[in-house]
Amino acid sequence: MDLASRLRSELVRGASVGLCAGDGPFDLPPGEDFANRFLGTLQDQGVVELLRNAVGSPTRTVVPGQISSDALVHLRTSGTTGEPKVRTLRWEAMVQMATLVNHAVAFGPGDSWGWCLPCDHIGGISVLVRALVASAVADPGSPADLVQRCTHISLVPTQLRDLLDDGVRPSSTLRCAMVGGAPTPPAWIHEALELGWPLYATWGATETAAAVTIGRRSGSEPVGYSGHPLPGVQLSIEDGEVVVRGPFAEGPVLTGDLGRLAEDGSLIIEGRSDDGFTCGGHNVRPATLESALRSLPGVRQAVVVAQPHPRWQHVPIAFLDVVPSLEVLDAFACEREPWSTPHAVYRLPDLEGRKPSQSSLDTLVTEASPVWQRPASGR
Repeated sequence: MDLASRLRSELVRGASVGLCAGDGPFDLPPGEDFANRFLGTLQDQGVVELLRNAVGSPTRTVVPGQISSDALVHLRTSGTTGEPKVRTLRWEAMVQMATLVNHAVAFGPGDSWGWCLPCDHIGGISVLVRALVASAVADPGSPADLVQRCTHISLVPTQLRDLLDDGVRPSSTLRCAMVGGAPTPPAWIHEALELGWPLYATWGATETAAAVTIGRRSGSEPVGYSGHPLPGVQLSIEDGEVVVRGPFAEGPVLTGDLGRLAEDGSLIIEGRSDDGFTCGGHNVRPATLESALRSLPGVRQAVVVAQPHPRWQHVPIAFLDVVPSLEVLDAFACEREPWSTPHAVYRLPDLEGRKPSQSSLDTLVTEASPVWQRPASGR
């Protein structure tokens, strides 16, 4: 079963739900069709009009209480590097967390939340739920258009970087730009603030029904600042790992993120407890990608590392002891999401089974040319 088909069957139990299934991490949600079918399925009724751009028909409020609190929503996590990992959330928990977020950023009736995150992830779904709870609207479109007409928007750092590169300034209508999903470089933060962006830091996960910390940025925060926990959310640091408790789960959620709590109670994220990294807001697990690469013809040893990238922050590159044909690598890339395939492949020297050092790989990248590159990897 391909990725799109599996997500259609698993996002909402017993329902076929339309999803975006494009080539990039940030393809726009399909908008009205998705919102209608997602919310309509949960309510066991027909069309739900929620979106501002529902041309030719009025926007009306849907009462969250009409949806069973026991409804289960299935979402894939941002950590997918091949076959999606599906997490199940209770509708009641999603409504609770949306209510807390709305209060924290003053999102209410008459407001609009720009919807430009993939709707098969919690970041995209949560925009719909927040609008539903607030008697507001979710407004799909391109980020550049949305920041001119919306009061709120959710972005990942790469999207913010694109807007800055294009010289986009937000209108006075925009009161909140929540940027999360990956660390935002301090230089980007200062540049955006100088241009008048109302930046908010946020942090969360699929298992926590999206954001559990939020904080307005001033530019003076320490690196890794992720805001303060929302009411009802408890954060603790256990062996350096951030552990979260709240209405989204019966027990503690182990996040895999390393961090600390500042004196004022804000969360500072300092990295990952594994060797994972983020590519445009999506988590990449090298071990998972290495395992997939070893399934290619002739490959016995594969090493995946992060390479800095001006737009995506990091992209995976691979070192293989045996390089398959270019056709095989092209097919491998076409079958996977852009963040879960190498953006370049190098030939790995014979190390007699030993894993190379990071310094030797850095030298190899500097001195050698890749034997294969993912098409359009520089986008």
